[in-house]
Amino acid sequence: MNGSTTTPIKFVLPGVSAETTCDFYVIINRTVADNITTKTGLLAELESDVASYNSTYANVTTKAMRTGGFVMTGTANAKIVSGTTAVAITVKRVVAKVEIQTTMTDSFRSKYGNGCVELKKITLSKGAEKSYLIDQTTSKYATVSSSFTSAQDAYCDKTGASKTNAYKYNNLFYINEKAAAAAGSRIKVVLDAVYDADGNLSTTTDQLAVTYETELTGTTGGKIVRNGSYKINAKLDGLTGQDVTLAVTIANWDALSTQDVNLGQ
Repeated sequence: MNGSTTTPIKFVLPGVSAETTCDFYVIINRTVADNITTKTGLLAELESDVASYNSTYANVTTKAMRTGGFVMTGTANAKIVSGTTAVAITVKRVVAKVEIQTTMTDSFRSKYGNGCVELKKITLSKGAEKSYLIDQTTSKYATVSSSFTSAQDAYCDKTGASKTNAYKYNNLFYINEKAAAAAGSRIKVVLDAVYDADGNLSTTTDQLAVTYETELTGTTGGKIVRNGSYKINAKLDGLTGQDVTLAVTIANWDALSTQDVNLGQ
């Protein structure tokens, strides 16, 4: 089924008698191949469009970049009754989203005076290239490559800010679900920035490239769930990049889980 609807969909199950228990699946904004005619085949189907969801911050915050919108799926198990059987299915987006907000701390300003950091780019790597179309995370994740990478220029809304070190940078990514993994194998976040010693970004002779790195811990141990919503508050304390493990709690798509992490020394 393409598109979403709140109107009940009525259809007939030929050859199915009352008291029979059936599995129902709904797929929105995506079709499946005609040769997928069994439950086994459907459960084996992979979704690989994650790259199409990502773009500039201005784009991803105003519209769905993937043609056709977000792929959503849901499933329910119900016993057929005599007459009409009502089955309610909640669908979830196949992808999760990660919001990143980066600021400099007062500690940074006290160390470096007029110096400031201009964030240039954020890159997510080691993401899952694909995921199952139908949610199976209660039992297993798809065994796929962790080679998905997405980079986005840092977005800064300078409205009302009096100096560069007061700015906040925002980024938003969409990623596939991913099973928990040991540190070093989780989704990696790299912040590329420039430190400017006098706070005047128009002069470049006093600038130094700096990089900060961290990993997503997701729900626990790097686990990322579909339809999950994650927010990272990256607070820059200094110029020395270091690996930091983030503690993020999963939330509904519309209710963000927020974490604070201080980067640098």
